[in-house]
Amino acid sequence: MIAASQLLLNIKLPDDATFDTFVGDQTVPGVLRQQLQGQDPNLWYIYLWGESGSGCSHLLQAACHEGRARDLACVYVSLSQSDSFSAALLDGLENLDLICLDDLGCIVGNSQWEEAVFHLFNRARGSKARLLVGNTRPPGKLMLGLADLRSRLTSGLVFHLKELSDEQKLTALRLRANNRGMKLEPEVARFILTRLDRGTDQLFSALDKLDQASLHQQRKLTINFAKEVLGI
Repeated sequence: MIAASQLLLNIKLPDDATFDTFVGDQTVPGVLRQQLQGQDPNLWYIYLWGESGSGCSHLLQAACHEGRARDLACVYVSLSQSDSFSAALLDGLENLDLICLDDLGCIVGNSQWEEAVFHLFNRARGSKARLLVGNTRPPGKLMLGLADLRSRLTSGLVFHLKELSDEQKLTALRLRANNRGMKLEPEVARFILTRLDRGTDQLFSALDKLDQASLHQQRKLTINFAKEVLGI
């Protein structure tokens, strides 16, 4: 039987989720790079939190990308899908170099998953694995049924990722487009920002749609083209 950790290691992450394309507090990618180096025992566990679109998932995925580039065994697990899997999915992950657990809030109130995360935390600390956790709320504000898990989660370095400003969202859009080989002029990026929901997830989804349509129709990315494709 194939171990869950082997299946998780084969999950493909977005190519553009890298530290270089992260827009926000640049202190955080620097600290995560230090965590990957594994030289500071105080950085074995780090907790990132921020509202949707603040970059938590991006940074967890970027850490996996960079870790793999350094020949480390890394895994990214989104707990938003915990209803579809057994908590046994976490068994054995402590044998990897880096474990990235995203969307932690999705298992709050589920005793099996809370206990599984608690035991993984303890095993990872004992095996010298590095643990990176992402969520939309700070660890001390989680309504966990397992008090010991809350204690563990508040014991490390915690970073709050702030919501991006409009200018930062424009930068993020253009970085993402450039990474895909798209020429996104400033006026087109600003048009997208002002006409759509300003959440980064929605903006990036619109950019993906424009990228596909532009490639399919072999057309330049203009404001009129954006209006046509996005229906605005």
